[in-house]
This record gives sequence, structure tokens and C-alpha cells, in this order.
Amino acid sequence: SYKKMLNFIRTTSTTTGLAVTAYLDRNEYQTHLKPDPQLISSLRITPDKVIPRWNYTIRPNL
Repeated sequence: SYKKMLNFIRTTSTTTGLAVTAYLDRNEYQTHLKPDPQLISSLRITPDKVIPRWNYTIRPNL
């Protein structure tokens, strides 16, 4: 259930004092949207070594 999942996430802790906040977002969002190619090319995306399609870093444009 969502209640159990949120409780599990919210009660997560580490020895270094990590604090976790979680809430359920009930909004509905459109899926399968294609981003503007110009926007994508302007992003500073660095793929990670492990599963780069799913894991990447987006660095700020300063």
C-alpha cells in the first residue's frame, strides 16, 4: 500500500543522520511526450557507466 511504502521511506535513517522526506503525488501527468531536440542538445548530460540509459547526471549551465 502507499501508506506502508511512504512510512518505510520516511523512517529511513543512516548512521550519519540522513533525513528523508516523502509524499504521495496524486497528480496525473501526460506520458510519451517528446522533448524539444534543441532543449535536449542544450543540456549537459553525462551518462553513468552502469546502465547509462537510466543513470546519468545533468550538470547546470552556469
